[in-house]
Order: sequence, then structure tokens, then C-alpha cells
Amino acid sequence: MGLINQEDANDQKPLAAKWFKSAGKNAVTRVTKIKLSSSGDWIIIECEHCVALLSAASKAGKSFWAFAIQLEGTLKVLVLSYQKGKLGWDLNPGEETTEWSVDLDDEVILNDLHDDFSVGGSNGSGTFTLLTLEHMAASPAASNPSTRKRTGTK
Repeated sequence: MGLINQEDANDQKPLAAKWFKSAGKNAVTRVTKIKLSSSGDWIIIECEHCVALLSAASKAGKSFWAFAIQLEGTLKVLVLSYQKGKLGWDLNPGEETTEWSVDLDDEVILNDLHDDFSVGGSNGSGTFTLLTLEHMAASPAASNPSTRKRTGTK
């Protein structure tokens, strides 16, 4: 299995491992969409250049999905990079920000890099299982209210 079929048959993207073989180990690509497969067995991480699959039942899959459904508002992009190991890839926050939208009814998370984006949707060896919203926030102080001091005045 080397290609993932998209809605449009002409818009097929290679699996991440195959893409990294041709693009090189230093290549990175930005995540545009995260969704559950129709069976609910797989988390599909769609990127600009490829698609990565993660078992939804795995420890990493459960951890990542719990994180992903919180991606709402202006946060950093997620980037897929090569990582030696079982999966062959890893996810980390990128430098630029994007607008994220979660639609739990359709089990889809989009950002404004994806063509279908519209605002208003309602084993853990990889570092992506440790992602937090604080890592994704553009400003750590703005995303962590516990660091603000309360003075009792407005």
C-alpha cells in the first residue's frame, strides 16, 4: 500500500514512509487535516505532501487523538518529519501559526492550510505523544493562565 486515495482520484498522496524515501530524511511537511478512518481503527494525518497512519487503539494513537481534539483556534502548525523507528515519522510543532478547527461530529480536525477549512467547527516512543497545547501556543504566557498573577484589580 503506497498511496492513500483522496476524494478525488487524481489527488493521491503517498504514505509518509514512501514520501520520506523520495524526499529525503531532512524533509518536513505541514499537517493540514487529522481525522479518524470510517472504521475508527486508524488516525489519518493528512499533510501537504503525504499521509501518515496511526493505529487509533495504540497508546500513541489514544494519546495523540486526545491532544488533537483540543486543537481549536490560533496555534502553531504541526509538522511531520522523518524519525527512525517503528513509525518512520514524528510530529512536532512548527514555527508558524495557523487557525485550527475541530468538528467532533465528523471526527475531523482541520487547519487553514487545508482546502476544506472553515472556522467554527465544534506505544509512546515518539515525541508527538507528549504534545500539549502549551507547545502549540504562539505565546506561552497567553496559553497558560496559571502563570498570570492576580492582583485583585482590573
